[in-house]
Amino acid sequence: MRPLPDAREQLEHALRTANGHFVYESGHHGDLWIDLQRLLAHTPHMRAWASELARLTYPERPEVVCGPLVGGAFVAQFVASELGLPCVFSERISDEDSRFRVPPSLRALVQGARVLLLDDAINAGAACRSTARDLREAGASVVALAALVELGDDGSKLGGELGVPFHVLARRDRQLWRPDSCPLCKRGTPLSFELMR
Repeated sequence: MRPLPDAREQLEHALRTANGHFVYESGHHGDLWIDLQRLLAHTPHMRAWASELARLTYPERPEVVCGPLVGGAFVAQFVASELGLPCVFSERISDEDSRFRVPPSLRALVQGARVLLLDDAINAGAACRSTARDLREAGASVVALAALVELGDDGSKLGGELGVPFHVLARRDRQLWRPDSCPLCKRGTPLSFELMR
């Protein structure tokens, strides 16, 4: 894997953000939105970003790459291709508590394996936290955590919780609240639905 010094710069230029009042997939409320769908459509750049993440995570000697659906699985496929490794995904099985699980047909691939856990963006970290728990239940060892983008510092915190290195290419500050303590809700700030499509 070759180092690509401009991969981070390309990602910074490709990130499209908006400020407002948003409900994230985890159920938390926040003040920053990143258009991840459009970001993942940059497939020529995705190769460069995946190559950089592969270079950063290669020293952890992963044997399988895993990412939560939807965006994390796309990033995982690109990185797995760079590393020449199998790729699996986790899927949401419960909307109420953001539970993710590797499908039964793929669990044999992770049993006893060193797994690199990837996401497109880590915000509250719910998808990766749940996926890591499920990987452990399946007999895997998560050896590194990585993402294209970290919002706030929850990716770094999750890496610490898991006791593994966390690698990220771009960071953005944001405020994050549980719905019952969201100051934007208390002020009556409407949700910015139009930017979430």
